[in-house]
This record gives sequence, C-alpha cells and structure tokens, in this order.
Amino acid sequence: MNQRPGVEVVGLLGLSGGASCCSCVVTLTAANPKICSMDVLGSCGKSLKISSALKFRSIWKKNRSTSPLESVKPNIEEYRSVATVCRKVRKRATKRTDIWNNPVINRLPSENLPMTRAECEEMIKHKICSAGSMTQVGETLKTTNSLDLTTSYWTLSDTAVSVDNCYLYKSTVSTYFGKHKLVSGTGDMEHCDYQKGRCQLADLTFMIGSQ
Repeated sequence: MNQRPGVEVVGLLGLSGGASCCSCVVTLTAANPKICSMDVLGSCGKSLKISSALKFRSIWKKNRSTSPLESVKPNIEEYRSVATVCRKVRKRATKRTDIWNNPVINRLPSENLPMTRAECEEMIKHKICSAGSMTQVGETLKTTNSLDLTTSYWTLSDTAVSVDNCYLYKSTVSTYFGKHKLVSGTGDMEHCDYQKGRCQLADLTFMIGSQ
C-alpha cells in the first residue's frame, strides 16, 4: 500500500491584531515519498500544501549520492516560518578619574534581562518597553539609551553605571521532515512548549510566533 508520509508540526502563531497570542497545529503533508528514487529527485523539491495561516515554505536540500550503487536518499525537506524576538539587554561600566583627573572607564560584560510575555506583546503592539520608546534602526526596533560615562573632577573611586535597552526583530524558525521540534539561530528551543505559540529561551529572550 502506498502511503503519503506526513509530519505534524506545531507552528508558532503570532498576535492577531496585537491583542492576544494563540497556537495552532500545522499539518505539513509532503507531496513526495520519504524515500525518493534518483530518477525522480526533481519532483521531491515541490512545495507542499499547508493548511495554516503560518507561511511555512519548504526548502529542498539536495543530497545526491556520488556512488552509482546508492539509488535512494531520505527526504530532508526543511520548513520555515518567522517569529518575533523580544530582548532586553543591560550595558554596564564603572567610571572614575586618575590622580591627574583623566577619565578611567571600565566597560563590563552586558547581560540579558528577563523578558516577559506581557512586555513582549506590548513591544510588538505599541513599540515601547520598560526602557522607553523604540525606533527603527535597520531591520531592528530598539531603544537607544546610552551609558553616562562622564566623570566628575577627581573621583578616584569607581562609580557603577548601567543602562537598559530593548530590541525587537524577526528570526527564522525551522523544522524538518519527520521531526517534531523547532530550531532557530536565536537560541535553543528544545525546552520550549511551542504548542503555545511562544517561548522563553535560556538566555531570557522571549519569542512569539508571527503570522
């Protein structure tokens, strides 16, 4: 019996009108069999029919064998969608002067701050976060707060200063034929319950699916 292999992938759904976040199950049904003969590889790259508002698209990665004895290859179809990433970062430094009143600045490593679902949704809807209003810089929306590194006269002891900024941008989310997890270059998503259409990554970044 010939069967059409399928993979059920839970897609990330974004905000509808910016007011709420929901989830859906996306059924991706491959138009080609899992094992393809070499003489029909061309048909294995066709787009799939996807019953979802998510705009997943298939990427056929050819894995043609160089051995004449190997006549079949597994289906390695890739499916992609887009998610919105919300991130809040704190920049830190210490400042003082030396005995000649020259500024001495020591920049410290930045740290990611916790980003909640509510704040991420607020950023998406109103382009504002706890660090202030966001402006478009390239493909990223962000606040543009700067560290105050000015020093007072003969301040010989270190003074700690910090500033927070929020960032909002898009990231590609992928899954593969026969797999039931999502992956993204933004961070590890294996621990996420992506059926909810949202995910907080290990680095405290928050991700919400986009339609």
